[in-house]
Amino acid sequence: MRARALGVLTAVAGVVLGAVAAPSAYVSLNQGTYGRWPAGSTISMSLQLTGEGALIDGRTSWNAVAADAVSSWNYWLGSVDLIGRVENRSRFRGNGVNDVFFADDAYGDAFGTTVAIALHLVRAGQTTEADVLFNRAYSWNSYRGPHRRGLYDLRRVALHELGHVLLLDHPDDHGQSVDSVMHSNTDDVDDLRLDDIQGVRALYPHGNPVQPPASSFTLPTRAEAVDFRHTMETRSRNNGAPTATTFVDIDGTAVWNAEYIRYRVNRCTDVTARDRVFAQIEGRGIQPVCGAPASISLFPSFGDNDRFRAALETEYRDVLKSTAREYHVGVEYGAWLMREYVWLRITGLTHPQAITRLTTSGFVPAPWPPALPGH
Repeated sequence: MRARALGVLTAVAGVVLGAVAAPSAYVSLNQGTYGRWPAGSTISMSLQLTGEGALIDGRTSWNAVAADAVSSWNYWLGSVDLIGRVENRSRFRGNGVNDVFFADDAYGDAFGTTVAIALHLVRAGQTTEADVLFNRAYSWNSYRGPHRRGLYDLRRVALHELGHVLLLDHPDDHGQSVDSVMHSNTDDVDDLRLDDIQGVRALYPHGNPVQPPASSFTLPTRAEAVDFRHTMETRSRNNGAPTATTFVDIDGTAVWNAEYIRYRVNRCTDVTARDRVFAQIEGRGIQPVCGAPASISLFPSFGDNDRFRAALETEYRDVLKSTAREYHVGVEYGAWLMREYVWLRITGLTHPQAITRLTTSGFVPAPWPPALPGH
């Protein structure tokens, strides 16, 4: 998948940034301060990607996908802010608005095989406008994982083009070999990489640290989450609960529900947290969190937790082709139990204390749970 490097209304030179040790070899479209967005400015992207409907990753609109890409970059910026605003307005070159939209051509110039393009306007050595145009001739969706032939992932292409908006260039066009969403051929890279982050932090310094500080609250270990879930299964069986069918094994239920919550309390949205859990499940490694750990106010709602557990069921059934099995803790009740267990751990209880609380408070079925609290 090739995304065209950059179209310029006023030319911007592309050079390597300083002497940087491998593998960090990000490349900037500016030399010194030329072209850089002014410090203290807010770069507002006018999101005008019309169309709604369920996408592969669960999002329901193109603008929501683009907004997520905007926020992914913005977390790492220091001297400027990058924000997205959903708008419906006229578009033309030099209107002073950073327009983002599907187009049939690049303001009259044929796209050719170009998937998307970023167009800059530079005045007095500073960027004053940057538009992002997506080629309407291609088939678009939003998904994680390897590039799907003939189906372009709007989110990763948006990340790439927004990198150009921020004045990053293609490392591979300058002889660099690094892991980066900014390569001219982004194919299987579906999120920001360390090289991309270091690049924008060099251009717009004093943003959030690359490694967020340790959380002020404690999350259960994987072994503890699994032990809790097995304990609940045993007690439910002994209390005479009927079996329920699920494609997710006990260990998977415990580990991935806890991982989903970990991403959420570390500032990931519902959809992003789900994506990153599924990336781990599918063997793409532990994914970075979205920001510095926050207060427990970011703990996912019952509804979000239930939707994640339903999506996990689908992932195991349709992607992993898991075999159906019978357990004595049903899908919804199991999701509720795991959420309550992690909540108790975050709020200060030890592993044994949390188990005791949940097994002596009338929550464990005897023989079957009443209406779940919070629903």
